[in-house]
Parts: sequence; C-alpha cells; structure tokens
Amino acid sequence: QTKAEGASGLKKGGANSEGRRSLPAVPKEEGDLPTSEEEGNDLPSEEIILLKVKEIITPKNADTITTRDVMDELESIYGMTLKPMKALVAAETIRIVGQMDGPDEIVENLFLGNEYNASDVSKLKSLGIKRVVNVTLEIKNFFPSEFEYMRIAVLDTPNEDLLSRFSEVIQFIDEAIDHGDAVLVH
Repeated sequence: QTKAEGASGLKKGGANSEGRRSLPAVPKEEGDLPTSEEEGNDLPSEEIILLKVKEIITPKNADTITTRDVMDELESIYGMTLKPMKALVAAETIRIVGQMDGPDEIVENLFLGNEYNASDVSKLKSLGIKRVVNVTLEIKNFFPSEFEYMRIAVLDTPNEDLLSRFSEVIQFIDEAIDHGDAVLVH
C-alpha cells in the first residue's frame, strides 16, 4: 500500500480500476457533502449499503480499514452524507472484519473459528489442521477430501443438547492432537 492509497486500497483523489470515484485527497468536514434531502435523493437501501460494505472490505485491507474509511468510500460513491447509516455500516464493518480474522488457538493445536475460517483451505493447512469439527446445521463441510470432519448438526440455540455428543467430540480431538495434528472447531 502506497502513501497515496487509503485504507481501502484506493488512491486518494483518483478513480479505482472500475472508474468509480475514490476517497477524496482532503478529509471532508461533516457538512461538505449534501444530504439526501438537499440533493432530492433518497438514501440507498440498507440492503444496497450492506452489499457495498462487503465490496469495500477485502482480505487485503481488513487489518487496517476502519468504519470511517468505509463511510468515506460509501459517501464518495453516493455523493452524499450517509450519517443516518453510520450504525449499520459500523456493525457490518465489525462483522465482516471479525469473520476475516484467523481462528483462535484455544490450547496447542485446538482452534476455534467460524464459517470464514472453515472455508479458508490455505489457512487451515498452514496451521496444520487435519480435522474439523463442524457444529452447525447449515454450513457444509467445505473440503471433505482434504480434512477429516465430524459433523454435529445442531442449531445455534440454547435448547440444543451438545453434552450428549461431548465425549465423542473430545475423542475425535484427542486422537488428532495425540498424532500432532491440529483441529478446528466451528
């Protein structure tokens, strides 16, 4: 990332490869952009904003991008202040960046992660993960030919009985760790 590029990886004051306007070279003051009422435009829908946030945040910029960077990029795209959407953008930014974080090592060779982690084959291999415990109903086993899976198909609700499967899961994890292999639980 060069000094001319912002946290989103776009050159300030120019256009990106798709021809969209990028972040302005000078930080804008709160009142610099027109509001939707001044422009006679409606704010973009929440659904559209959420899709744009997903486009702006990438694995390359996830470590450095801030909610302010995302808001600046969105306001640049739409040419108006999106202050009423700030809480929505902040929550989605935190959610997306959090998913892009790697899994947490709970104890040696035992990792706790999420769907994003379970779908990142190169990261799984780099951590020495050979087995995956998939404790979800809706997320598939992404790489059944690459890893050994144990599927605990349950909903993420307080009423689910996880204890009845606990000893089976512990045995699956212990066997891997005893062989020096790592395990991801998600």
